Amino acid sequence: MSKVYGLTISIHVSDLPNALSYYSALLDRAPDNFARGDRPEWEICEGAWFQLVGGCDVVVLASRVRFEVADVAAEIARLRSIGIEVTEPTTLPGVAIFTDFEDPWGNPLGIYHDFVGAEAQSPMAEG
Repeated sequence: MSKVYGLTISIHVSDLPNALSYYSALLDRAPDNFARGDRPEWEICEGAWFQLVGGCDVVVLASRVRFEVADVAAEIARLRSIGIEVTEPTTLPGVAIFTDFEDPWGNPLGIYHDFVGAEAQSPMAEG
């Protein structure tokens, strides 16, 4: 590869309507697009797409997908308020803070905030 201009991560789910509802709540918005007409996808940041694939055998991801957020503490509270169980956050001082969870199909997910190069640290980073 010379230069990569985009990325698509596909998550396999057994129940696409429920997955659409779950991921819309998780990402706090409806999909940006439906690839091939039947695959909901969200543009996470410019050129990076997160896509659901239904109607197939579920192949759980071997690696965790983490989404960067501005405030891990606030996002943990929001996720818990919509019924998503997340682990207690782990802080790598001066580097990052993160927490993990799984979707209903067993795919490992998480959220994080990167302190390296960040202008302001998350309130949880102080503790």
